[in-house]
Amino acid sequence: MNTRSDCQTTERPFHELVEDYLAPQGIMEVDDRDIAVRRAVTRLSEPDRNLLLLYAEGGSFRKIARRFGVTHATISKKIHKIQGEVKAEVAAQIRSMRG
Repeated sequence: MNTRSDCQTTERPFHELVEDYLAPQGIMEVDDRDIAVRRAVTRLSEPDRNLLLLYAEGGSFRKIARRFGVTHATISKKIHKIQGEVKAEVAAQIRSMRG
């Protein structure tokens, strides 16, 4: 299985990364989804938001880990935790919009 840390990455907007974690797809219009993702990201702590943005801009776990002097496993766990928080926040916003 390839992981992001061993693959060449391309830049993707953060909302596209989060879309990978939303299910089922197509619940919201793209504009609403963008707004929900932006709201969720702004609610993160500044360190978490910065770490996630480094990753979303194409940084590998290894590259980010070297920058912060930690292991790539630490970065991987942290990124997955943050992605889970964003996913949960976006899902909550979807539920409230569906009312």
